[in-house]
Amino acid sequence: MESDVKEEIRKTESMAEEMAVEVRSANERVANLGKVIRRVQSSLQALERVVNRHTKSLVTIRKHKGHVEDSESAEVTVRPPQPLSENFDCPHPYTKMGTGCFTVHSDVRKTWEEARDDCKNIDGDLANPFDLFDLALFLDETFSGRWGFWIGAQLDNTDTWNWVTVVPVLMQVDFWGRGEPGDALENDERCMFLHSLWRFRAGADSCSHKKFFVCERKLN
Repeated sequence: MESDVKEEIRKTESMAEEMAVEVRSANERVANLGKVIRRVQSSLQALERVVNRHTKSLVTIRKHKGHVEDSESAEVTVRPPQPLSENFDCPHPYTKMGTGCFTVHSDVRKTWEEARDDCKNIDGDLANPFDLFDLALFLDETFSGRWGFWIGAQLDNTDTWNWVTVVPVLMQVDFWGRGEPGDALENDERCMFLHSLWRFRAGADSCSHKKFFVCERKLN
């Protein structure tokens, strides 16, 4: 009888030891699982930060693009242009500025070719001033809001910008807007425009896009 009791005690102790081993093993697995969970949580947090950064960058890019693209609903203010000389001898509807007569078309957007045709219909051409700074200053003093204007310059197959008079464009300091003209030839952005986002510095865009435009009539 006593031997039977001892055997039962031995079996019970053995089972208790086995259970203790299982408990320790389970605790280790739980601890390891906790480490894995913490690593996953850390990775998810890092991924969330990356997503947030990219989301902010995308919003910034879209806002930037929204400024550059002409917007039909943009709120704008127009001040009547003032002649820069008392000797105002440009025919209607042109205004004298420097060595040329200019008129700004800000009512209907046209493609570059359509805009040029309109300029020719009033005995002019798309603006091709010798000094683009004067024209940019004129526009900056006249228009506020979101404005983009075609002017008379195109990119040829040799990656050279030329005025409609076939004279190469003189690239002055701060000629281009930020990020412009990029890879205009590869992107088929062969027509030049000025935009208020860059204080009317130059940019390159597809000639098929529609923008306002500036015509010029040379003084003879």
